[in-house]
Amino acid sequence: MNFRKLAGAAAVWSLLAMPGVAEETRRSKLWRVSLAALGGATAADMASSFGKQEVNPLMEAGGGRFSAQSVALKASLTGAAMFIQWRIVRKSSRAQPYAGAANLALAGVLAGAAAHNMRTPGR
Repeated sequence: MNFRKLAGAAAVWSLLAMPGVAEETRRSKLWRVSLAALGGATAADMASSFGKQEVNPLMEAGGGRFSAQSVALKASLTGAAMFIQWRIVRKSSRAQPYAGAANLALAGVLAGAAAHNMRTPGR
């Protein structure tokens, strides 16, 4: 399915877009892993929502369904949040554990939403 390829490409892109650092601290690694978890959970949520009825009015397209327009919006918002975090963490490495915890918490919420969406009939 083309959408699964798009979701997979978005997850891979989020991993490749992370800036490289020669020496990483433990909290830096945690923050990077949390970015990967957030990207994967976002991709899973998008894949499980595609074509189904969307309850979030910001994400729904015409007809109230989660569509390609919704995917673009959600991917853009996630990418923007990751970029803002990167800018903050670059200026103050003390923010890494807090950003990592927030990413992991949101990844858990999105993974739960993806699991719920997979059990929900749609299309």
